[in-house]
Amino acid sequence: MRWRSSNSGKGLSEFFRIYGHPRIVTIMFLGFSSGLPLALTFGTLSLWLSESGVSKTSIGLFALTGIPYTFKFLWAPLVDRLPVPGLTRVFGRRRGWALLTQFFLMLSIAAMGFTHPASVPWWTGVFALTTAFWSATQDIVIDAYRVEILDEEQYGAGAAVVVLGYRLGMLTSGALALYMTTWFGWTATYLIMAGLVSVGTATILLSPEPGVPVGSTANTTERQMQTRIATIQGLGATGRKLSVVVRSALQTGRFPGRRHGQPVLQ
Repeated sequence: MRWRSSNSGKGLSEFFRIYGHPRIVTIMFLGFSSGLPLALTFGTLSLWLSESGVSKTSIGLFALTGIPYTFKFLWAPLVDRLPVPGLTRVFGRRRGWALLTQFFLMLSIAAMGFTHPASVPWWTGVFALTTAFWSATQDIVIDAYRVEILDEEQYGAGAAVVVLGYRLGMLTSGALALYMTTWFGWTATYLIMAGLVSVGTATILLSPEPGVPVGSTANTTERQMQTRIATIQGLGATGRKLSVVVRSALQTGRFPGRRHGQPVLQ
């Protein structure tokens, strides 16, 4: 009995040592911020549209607002490399991008709450698409931050808690948000959800910038991008032009056609 009790105590102590580490807790809260916007542009939004009398056909079309989650790999290398003027100098590259995406997430979620899908559904669609874009971009930043801030032996725990945080965020913007609408209405609920994005903002402000050089992660992402970029070349002339622009920006740090060869990367 003593042997079992001793092993149990050691196992519990090891659990808290691993999952109670400040970096692991940080990743969990960032996972919450990452999962929060998802239901606001899918399940919760669909119920709002249905209650507002929007046709099922139109509600089906709103599923297209999830496109940024599918194609976020297109701008992921640019987010990985480009600095954010002002924010990067003060907070660092990763935290600067995180704060930028979270700021616009708050604005777009709040703006979506002020729309009237019953009378002008396309405004709701515009801000839902904007929310999805900034949410997908935040996912890019948080994934990179997680890999760079954790030690190699913490990767497993980090992957576990980011999923936990993500699910908690989805439950908050799903089940909890739907419950809140019965008391506060849709506009107030979306404003509260916008305010909850500040959980991620506070986490970023209280956390350090990773000390990993930009090139080490950027080069890996760029190699992945080069293998995926062929998929958009099959979209015809527009896809081929887009692939040339993105590849040129990655390889030279300049966008084709910029005046006087002004560099994009610093």
